Amino acid sequence: MSNSLYHGLLSLILLAPYIATVQWRKAMSRKIFIWSVSGIIVLMCIQMSIQSVQLWNEYSNDPVAAYLLPPHSNVVYSHILRLGQPILVAVITALVTFSVLYFAKKYFRLGQYDAEDIRWLSLSALLSSWPGVLITFVSIFLIAVLAQIVRVLMAMRSSAEPPRLVLTPFVAPVTIFILWFLPDILHVTGLEKIRF
Repeated sequence: MSNSLYHGLLSLILLAPYIATVQWRKAMSRKIFIWSVSGIIVLMCIQMSIQSVQLWNEYSNDPVAAYLLPPHSNVVYSHILRLGQPILVAVITALVTFSVLYFAKKYFRLGQYDAEDIRWLSLSALLSSWPGVLITFVSIFLIAVLAQIVRVLMAMRSSAEPPRLVLTPFVAPVTIFILWFLPDILHVTGLEKIRF
């Protein structure tokens, strides 16, 4: 599966619930969240499987690397397990994000965000993984702050009460945009050095 097809499918999995929630003006339900997470993880596993088959074929076609295959050696299995490491890191990043946001909301009684924000940011963390989640969250926050400044200026003109800072409408579009350029951004910023 090519990278553009892979990123396109990941974007589609994130974009479909976003369009549905915007279109019907409803919050992301737990069911949609679980289906989205499952779809992303399944797609990541399919990508890993395809890469594993390609690696096995490359090793079997090379006379020297063929000795890394069974029955001579089991080294190929460690290489295949290494291909699964990004999936594990992405799931751990999403779980940590979900846990931190959930417990911060529960114990600090933060009214700024709700369960829908936690779900969207967790999906974003799953797609961005580590360390891409840092760039994605900073980008989401900056765009939300810029939009809030515009809203406050418009509220000052109409002497209305300024609205609260809302992240939800910006999570999916910013994540999709960042997802396409994440390897280049990580390289330019030097954050690829802290990747697992």
